[in-house]
Amino acid sequence: MLVHDAQREVRTFFIGGFWGQLVSSAIWLASAALGTWVTPRAAILAVVAGGFFIFPVTQLLLRLTGGPASLSRDNTDIRKKGRRSKVRSL
Repeated sequence: MLVHDAQREVRTFFIGGFWGQLVSSAIWLASAALGTWVTPRAAILAVVAGGFFIFPVTQLLLRLTGGPASLSRDNTDIRKKGRRSKVRSL
């Protein structure tokens, strides 16, 4: 798999980052609201605690909207455990 093909697959899989940006912005909005109407400490806790959930909530939203469960095996060398990746540059 070529690098640009792998990048295209990642962009398609994550819908161009839409769900991740939406989740992140909701966390920041909640943090801003807490900072405005509660305390700065609550705002900091909200953004730190919420940051742990950006990726899992993004994955949940991707699956709920009918997206694929994972990238193809050819896309990454992490799954290849010690072997060189098949991803080639141009």
